[in-house]
Amino acid sequence: MIPPKREEVKYELVKTGDFITGVIDNIEYDENHTFSFQGTEKVSPAVRLVFKLDEYEHLHRTKWMNFIYSEKSNLYKKFIIPLVALPVPYFEFDIEKLKGMKVKAIWENSEWKGKTYQNIELIRPIGEKIAYEPTIEEAPEVDIEQPSDEDAPF
Repeated sequence: MIPPKREEVKYELVKTGDFITGVIDNIEYDENHTFSFQGTEKVSPAVRLVFKLDEYEHLHRTKWMNFIYSEKSNLYKKFIIPLVALPVPYFEFDIEKLKGMKVKAIWENSEWKGKTYQNIELIRPIGEKIAYEPTIEEAPEVDIEQPSDEDAPF
């Protein structure tokens, strides 16, 4: 016996190319998410943001992203930098603080294996970015040159 054919699921698509407003409704986590890249699989912690968009019935999610704040990570570049004030790579920021934040985002379509997916191309806060105060360890070093006695004019 073979499995019965299933009805194809049609997802609610959002308008692309223009800002859509909404709120970050939730943050989802997967401690052991499997990422595939060029035939190689890697298991690592992952995170994705869940949005409740104005004028849309269903929740919309980002793709799974490595849960790391490195300067090259999609999470850091596409979401943390636009939404958090004064971030620094590898800082200790609780991503849960993004919950409830009002945002506007431009979505784009992308094709993969013959299917259309939607991703956030650009996101901005409605109002102020989330304030972040770095710890002493995270604060950037500032080299203040002290004048020497030899340079004194008298």
